[in-house]
Amino acid sequence: MKEINTLDVYALITLSILNILLLLFLIRITATNKKKAGEISRPFVLLTHSTLAFAFIISISAAASVFLKNYMILNIGLSVVLVVFTVYITVSEKIYLQDQVEKQKKDKANADYIKKLQNLPSEESLRARKLISTARLLLQKTNGLISGKKDISSEMFPYIAESFLMELSADGAVVLAVQSFEEVLAVKALIGTFPPPYKLPDDLARKEDHVFSNFKYARFEMGESIFTEVASQGKTLFIKDCKGNPLLPNNGNEKFLQHGSLIFFPLMVSTVVVGVAAVSRNPDNVPFSENEVKIGEYLSDFAAEMINLTLNISEASEHAEIENITDTVAKIQRILLPKNLKKVPGLEIGEYFLQERGICSDYYDVIVQQKRVFIVLADVAGKSIQSAIIMIMIRAILYLITNTDQNTESILDWLNKGITGKIDIDHFASISLLSYEQKTNTIEFIGAGNQAMMIWNNEKNKIELFQQKTDPIGIDVRSTYKSIKIPLHEGDVAALYTDGIIETLNKAGEQYGAARLAKLIADNHSKNSKDIVNKIKNDMTSFIGKAQTHDDRTLLIIKAR
Repeated sequence: MKEINTLDVYALITLSILNILLLLFLIRITATNKKKAGEISRPFVLLTHSTLAFAFIISISAAASVFLKNYMILNIGLSVVLVVFTVYITVSEKIYLQDQVEKQKKDKANADYIKKLQNLPSEESLRARKLISTARLLLQKTNGLISGKKDISSEMFPYIAESFLMELSADGAVVLAVQSFEEVLAVKALIGTFPPPYKLPDDLARKEDHVFSNFKYARFEMGESIFTEVASQGKTLFIKDCKGNPLLPNNGNEKFLQHGSLIFFPLMVSTVVVGVAAVSRNPDNVPFSENEVKIGEYLSDFAAEMINLTLNISEASEHAEIENITDTVAKIQRILLPKNLKKVPGLEIGEYFLQERGICSDYYDVIVQQKRVFIVLADVAGKSIQSAIIMIMIRAILYLITNTDQNTESILDWLNKGITGKIDIDHFASISLLSYEQKTNTIEFIGAGNQAMMIWNNEKNKIELFQQKTDPIGIDVRSTYKSIKIPLHEGDVAALYTDGIIETLNKAGEQYGAARLAKLIADNHSKNSKDIVNKIKNDMTSFIGKAQTHDDRTLLIIKAR
């Protein structure tokens, strides 16, 4: 074997120094990458370790060869490096493939998690879904009342109180109603533990059952208690911590008389107060929150509508003893329909409604909420008392859901789920729902069933028809509905109508038809909405002549100003 000369010695020493420098450089790179990335891939770690092993083996081999002056040791070292390199390539490939599989699994798990987060319902949605179950049960109580099986004082008010108690996790709840022809609030239902928020008589024994009985049958004239103050102001009153509050009396030191946290809700229909609901929590429980106040306000709006409708229906039923059921249903339908459509800034709304005796199929309304205005037109299948029940359900659920921030597709979806399969009668309805936003000058139209909307486009100078053929509501909870957003500029005219308009027959058996309706709208688009309605009404009267009609007729004309 060739011996190492002086020049070779210097070369090997230089090789050892370079390998040592390489070792130091790799250690520095590894430390820097770990500090920046926080984690180093396994193939890179293996590469680093292998390179360190290469450098170490070569350095030792070179040093030994210089010391022993023999190339054999260096050759052995290089052979070992070759073996280590082969092992590195094999192991590195295996680790790389494992890491790729793990990365794909992790990426898929992250994507699934993100998708799951995106599909989670909003807080507003969860709140509305929670309230919808309460709405359904209240509607079932109303259904029983209309059928003459339940008494409102023994069924409706206690259930409303129980709904407030459960939804707000309260310790006590009370519902009071305004007495007809009297400026008096009377307690209609009291459940749970509720310290009286009014001054108890001095001679009343401070025993829990005596106090409860006094509260249960209490009546308050205006100005006599905190209940009447809430009714007169028409605003929610939230007392988070009742300790030392001047609005509440000191009725004694007994524990059951101590107030913790209270919320008072006026029960209002439009601007008319029909009652007051209140909830209480004991001092040793967590006070009510602002979020619970909002839930209670949603529930109070719905409860007020139910109380008002049920009382009106009850009153109509009482006067129907000498009339047949058809006349009673007609009264119920008139109660449900607005006496005067609410004025909407930026819009003129005219209506034509003709009630066919014994049918009771059409319902319409204008619902004004804080951010949006909703215009609804429904054609309920069936007739008589059954269709009246469905109308009540539709109206009540719409007033609840439109008070949220949900879009029209969610509103119609919840309305469908709210009435599908909830009562033991065949029921479904075609419905048109318009959402109007004045700031954007747009309307959002969504329909269920064979509902259509006509629009006179003033800019294009033509009639446009928008029709969505979908399942009616009440058929299948899995039905889906899609909305259409349409600009509505000054001079544009939108028309919503039930099939009683276009399917009406004359004596010759001819249908009035959508084409004739569209021509009348086009010919009179420059007139105001009420004049357009009158033109169509007079034309229909002339077309029908003395022919018998068999369906309600409803037309809404909406003109942008």
